Amino acid sequence: MKITGEVYFEVAHDAAKSFIVKTSGQDVTVLGTHFNINAYDDETLVKTTLMEGSIQLTGKNFKTVLQPGQQAQVSKDGNINIRRDEDLEQAIAWKNGMFKLASAPLPEVLRQVSRWYDVEIIYNGEIPSGHLTGKVSRNLNLSEIVKLFEYSGFNIKMDGRKMIVQR
Repeated sequence: MKITGEVYFEVAHDAAKSFIVKTSGQDVTVLGTHFNINAYDDETLVKTTLMEGSIQLTGKNFKTVLQPGQQAQVSKDGNINIRRDEDLEQAIAWKNGMFKLASAPLPEVLRQVSRWYDVEIIYNGEIPSGHLTGKVSRNLNLSEIVKLFEYSGFNIKMDGRKMIVQR
C-alpha cells in the first residue's frame, strides 16, 4: 500500500501476511501495532509515530525498528532521526478531530488548515514568523479559525477559498 497524506492504522499481527506501507523515503513493515504516518508532499519530513506494538522502517540510508512512544522523522534526502517520548496525543489529534499544537511554526499550522478546510494559503509579503501552541477542535468553521489567528496576532483575510496572510 502506498500513501500520501496522513493515516492511522491498527493492524493485528499475521505472520503469514506482511503488511507494508510505502511512503516517500521509507517502507513500514507492520509487526502488529497502532501507528500514525504523516507523509504529505508539501511537508519537509515524513513522520511515523508508534503508539503500541512495533514496526520496522526501511529506507535508502536506514533500517530500524521503532518502539512505542518513538517517532521516526525521515527527510527528503533519506536521512532518519528517531525521537523518543513523543506526544502521542499530538500525533493522532487529527484522528480525534483536533488540532494540537506545541510551538508549531505558523507555516506548518497553515498547511494543516489548508488541507482540512480546502483553502489556498497566500502570503502577501514575507512569511510571518511565530509559533502557536494550543488545542482546537477541527469542527470549528473557517471563520472561527481565522478569528483565532487574529486573536493570536496574525493578520489574515479571506477572499473566497483563499486565505491571505499579511505582514
